Amino acid sequence: MCLQEVGPDEWLHILAPQFKRNSYDSRIFQSLSKSHGVVVAWKKSRFSLVEEASVSMDRTMEVCGEVLNTDNVALVVVLELGAEKPADPNASEVASEHRAMPGDGARPAGVIVSSTHLFWRPAACYQRLQQQVALLRAIRAMQDKYPGYPVISCGDFNTTPDDAGYDLLTKPRPVALSEWQLDNLLPLHADSKDSDEDSDDKNQEADGSHASSDVFSYANVAAAGTAAESKDMARKRRKLEEQERLIDNQLQRDTKLVQNLVTAIQADNQPMRSCYDTYADLDPSYRTDQWKGEPIYTNYTSWKGTLDYIFYTPGLGLEVRKILSLPAESRLKPGLPNENAPKSILDQDLYKFCMQQAVLEHYPDAHVEYGFINRDKTATYNRASADWLQSRIADLSEITATPADLEYLRATCPYLSAEYLEYLSTYKFNPSSEVACSLDESSGSLHIRISGKWCQVILYEIPLLSLISEAYFKHVDTDWNYDGQLERITDKGRRLMEAGCKFAEFGTRRRRDFKTQDIVMSGLVGVASNGPGKLTGTSNVYLARKYCVAPVGTVGHEWTMGIAALEGTYENGNSLALNKWHETFKGHLGIALTDTFGTKAFFSNFGRDLATKYDGVRHDSGDPFLFTDAVCAHYASLGIDLSTKVIVFSDGLSPEIAAAIKKYADKRGVKSAYGIGTNFTNDFVCASDPSRPSKASNIVIKLFKCNDSHCVKLSDVASKHTGNVREVEHAQSELFRAGLLNNSQ
Repeated sequence: MCLQEVGPDEWLHILAPQFKRNSYDSRIFQSLSKSHGVVVAWKKSRFSLVEEASVSMDRTMEVCGEVLNTDNVALVVVLELGAEKPADPNASEVASEHRAMPGDGARPAGVIVSSTHLFWRPAACYQRLQQQVALLRAIRAMQDKYPGYPVISCGDFNTTPDDAGYDLLTKPRPVALSEWQLDNLLPLHADSKDSDEDSDDKNQEADGSHASSDVFSYANVAAAGTAAESKDMARKRRKLEEQERLIDNQLQRDTKLVQNLVTAIQADNQPMRSCYDTYADLDPSYRTDQWKGEPIYTNYTSWKGTLDYIFYTPGLGLEVRKILSLPAESRLKPGLPNENAPKSILDQDLYKFCMQQAVLEHYPDAHVEYGFINRDKTATYNRASADWLQSRIADLSEITATPADLEYLRATCPYLSAEYLEYLSTYKFNPSSEVACSLDESSGSLHIRISGKWCQVILYEIPLLSLISEAYFKHVDTDWNYDGQLERITDKGRRLMEAGCKFAEFGTRRRRDFKTQDIVMSGLVGVASNGPGKLTGTSNVYLARKYCVAPVGTVGHEWTMGIAALEGTYENGNSLALNKWHETFKGHLGIALTDTFGTKAFFSNFGRDLATKYDGVRHDSGDPFLFTDAVCAHYASLGIDLSTKVIVFSDGLSPEIAAAIKKYADKRGVKSAYGIGTNFTNDFVCASDPSRPSKASNIVIKLFKCNDSHCVKLSDVASKHTGNVREVEHAQSELFRAGLLNNSQ
């Protein structure tokens, strides 16, 4: 893995800990004046480091003319193919098929890998070519020491596929450059203070702008001559003649420099090939003749184009078998970075994918209706928030599962079946026909209904809730900012670790916005190795992939609510739902949700067979300490060893509450785990008065109907009951007659 522009904070607090946790070794080389560097990382089970070389371009570009001080860098490593040398001399060797690349016969086969970041300024083609020579010389030195080792050279080359630099890296020798390419290679000359991209115009690389500079170029001289046209003709003629003489002399010198540089880059360097040079054949929508088969963009800011590459030396045991697809342009507009959540189907809680699979298996034709409930009647919406929300809901139609998304789910979630992933590969949101969203401006109430086949519309709940929350805090309550968020979540993570809590981040549905949840995850992974506790993962699949943690989840109330409505029974709704879930997932995802119709009704359905099959239960309403007592008593009555079971707590948790519950669960002899949502992703203070908390949203989307039958939820807390009033009364009556209604219900 090769990375560029890695800042010291990202390296120390995010990347380096993640590499270590996932059994990667890595090296970073940072320049002296820039705030970032380049990284190479590798799986320790597959490679071991033999040698490394740091390349400081300004100190190694002595060839072919003066050097601009850009402080660009590269890192070259030599890796042997095979695990790190085991401490146990009797440890088994790496499988022989991992040794497919040729070595020199005396040492194990290996590979030379480089990560680089070349000078960004658009007009500095010559300086970038100087840097390419410096990089290739460092690579060549390694090739001389390790003959037969293939090369993989990755990085931000800041070179488009029509530039001379690309052709000189990839075409057979000798390379015939066009007149246009040669003209572009004429060098800039440094009398400038801003040749370093970290100067006053340091942001121009990020947005792709081509700002003017104080460096000498032929265009600058010609412009000066043109400007003199309006001056005295005699003085103008003398000045222009002097300028022409200067230009001719400089041009002769620079042409010779270019010729020397073009020769130097081809000397003793085997042509490489870009891994993506056939991308346009794989996806014709990305085709452009100018880009020679490369994708039309790897950079998508105000300037859009291809600047980044993975080059390799063909014919030395390397071949490209798979490449990742690029995100559709619709997902990137108006440019990166932007404030919007990632338009990825994986920006979703895991349990929704799992429930979608179960629904497809058991109720593929069921038709459902969901509704939005705002539990906080003082939180009203305005026209700006509603318009923004409606626009974002429409954008959901552009989201589909990419091949990379599906491959991640296939590799990470083995309980998701091949048939389900095939269904997901063609899945599309159709919000224009499936979602109705309106605002009652007189009351500020938001009305949202979702309707369609259960298997089709089940994925709306989480993205809609997160968008509704973001709309409110973007356009209604704006008295907040991100100050202190990273420090706050880091402190929470540390306290949970010290308390010994095993906890997961469950905050997608009520996050203030995507940026907040991203900050939360970056903070939590930074403390994940401190103390006896453990970060077990996140419910958000996109962030699980980004931060290399497990995607985690259980099951939602709607599964039991829907089955009870479809099968016409509240008394046995829990057992039907639990058995069908186990039938689908065969013991995976074995945490049973207890409060859909109250814990008394749940325990009556949770006999020894199911209690043995399931790993544990989840608490989502009511007193957690009384619930712990009830769970322990129930398992004891079934003759089940408490130490083999776990209770997952997920109702209104904070680090302090989780720590108190942990002590009590330990005392009772049952394992515990914690899913924390709102306290992680919507815990803010008012910007105008940091002593006052910024109130979080209290919103839900619940299943209202299945095949025209009303769906209800009877929580252990009456204020959380949902559904048609008459149907709630009917459910209470049925459960009361069976002796299964809690006193609180």
